[in-house]
Amino acid sequence: MKRLFYGILIVVVLSIGIGLFVFNKPSDTNCTKEVEYFVSEFPGYFESFDKGVEWCDECVDKNGIPRWSPTGPFCALKTSDSGKTCTDSGQCEGICLAENENSKSGMCSDIDAGIGCIFEMHNGKTLEVCYD
Repeated sequence: MKRLFYGILIVVVLSIGIGLFVFNKPSDTNCTKEVEYFVSEFPGYFESFDKGVEWCDECVDKNGIPRWSPTGPFCALKTSDSGKTCTDSGQCEGICLAENENSKSGMCSDIDAGIGCIFEMHNGKTLEVCYD
């Protein structure tokens, strides 16, 4: 049952990652709405609303996608090696994602940041890693 849960989680994480670039291209990002959402969930993070929008605009200018977590905002940058076969995250611009805990190889992520708990390849071995 645990394997099924993690398998589904990986599919969801990958789908979200792909969806970020297919459906939420940086040029389509509305920073005012993004910051409104973030501030409603995590009040007091930004010095001012305008500072939050300024941060978001800078992220988009770098061809990034603003993402939010309880630890604060981060700018997820698109990787050029998305989908490449790998056995270690050092071989990728982002993360070497494994399908499950028994995987012998993985594929490079489409963004340079980890989101949630994933199976990540390290030196040919699969480790479960959780990112905030």
